[in-house]
Amino acid sequence: MSKLIELFVQCHRHQASTTDKPDFEFDLQQEMLKIREAANRKMESQRLGFSQDYKITVAQLDYVLAAQLTQELAKVNLFDAEQCLLIKKSIELWQPSLWNQQHQIGLKIKEKLLALLPDAVKKQRLDQTCQEYKTHLKSEIEADLARYHPSVYDDYGRERSTVVISGQTVHRQRVKAHDLDYFLQNEAKTLPIEQPRLTQAIQKYERVSAMQLTLHTATTASRQIQHFATVLAYTKPILEKNRDSLGMRFVKWVGTLLTLGVAAACGIFSVKGAQTTEALTGILDDKAQPPRAAMA
Repeated sequence: MSKLIELFVQCHRHQASTTDKPDFEFDLQQEMLKIREAANRKMESQRLGFSQDYKITVAQLDYVLAAQLTQELAKVNLFDAEQCLLIKKSIELWQPSLWNQQHQIGLKIKEKLLALLPDAVKKQRLDQTCQEYKTHLKSEIEADLARYHPSVYDDYGRERSTVVISGQTVHRQRVKAHDLDYFLQNEAKTLPIEQPRLTQAIQKYERVSAMQLTLHTATTASRQIQHFATVLAYTKPILEKNRDSLGMRFVKWVGTLLTLGVAAACGIFSVKGAQTTEALTGILDDKAQPPRAAMA
């Protein structure tokens, strides 16, 4: 859990209390100052944005701050609709109790968190959907390995060690059983794979992994989603090969989420789509309605 977000929620829960309470407001102000100072240090260390043009410096600092706040939101489970609504309400209702030179920093962070929240929810939904589809593809790959390459599958299915050469250093590395990412990166390329189904499943798994990586870069949630969409554009033809029902649902869900938003997409992929759609619509003020075909 992000300390920053937790302090926003604690301030909200205790603001109406008439009993003695911890000074969450002071702690929150201190945490916001720490985040702002960290953004300044990052700009200095990477020589970002400092210019004689004041507007350039401010714009770059805003970007670095937004990237750090994106990381804070990534620490929070935004799948829980009630928790997400509580977080949004806590941030919206917060006002600095002391109007000093620091209050502008707090208001800036509040403004940015509210602007980032919809994309942060969308990002977590994309990430989870990629992981679910990769789990499905992993089962397909393992089943075909067991069928067509049983000896390779036996090795893959047990913990083992391998020699790793890094520069002039040679050492042994432990490889976990069923570590598909390691297998595809280091061992599968030497395997004579002649089965189109297995080849396509591996290609899809690798491309979806590449899409998923874009959601974990040190940038803002909106840029992460933009990069995700770029990778999806050249990945889509591979995902649509040998169309299986789950694969097509994955492409459809991701496409709907990117174009219409969280509320529209949840009706496609969630078992409780209607309830989730209604809850997230309230959280994100997402008024877009999905086409009937998308909800089928």
